[in-house]
Amino acid sequence: MAKRMILMLLAMGLLVGGILGYKLFGRYMMNKYMAAQKPPPAAVSVAEVRELTWSRRCTRRQLRCHSRHRRQRSARRRGHPHRF
Repeated sequence: MAKRMILMLLAMGLLVGGILGYKLFGRYMMNKYMAAQKPPPAAVSVAEVRELTWSRRCTRRQLRCHSRHRRQRSARRRGHPHRF
């Protein structure tokens, strides 16, 4: 009986040790791979600069769009997600 218990404990120790070793090895290799990575090059975009004059008043189109957006938001709050 004691011989079987020792054999079982040895087998379980090997199994758990193997799983733990596999996980630690995977973590080590992943860290090694990540450490070798270079950061990606920075994305740079160019645009022409121009001066614009903004009016303090909204156009009719902007007001229409804003009021439609407000109606849609309030309809969603009431539980009608596809009403408008």
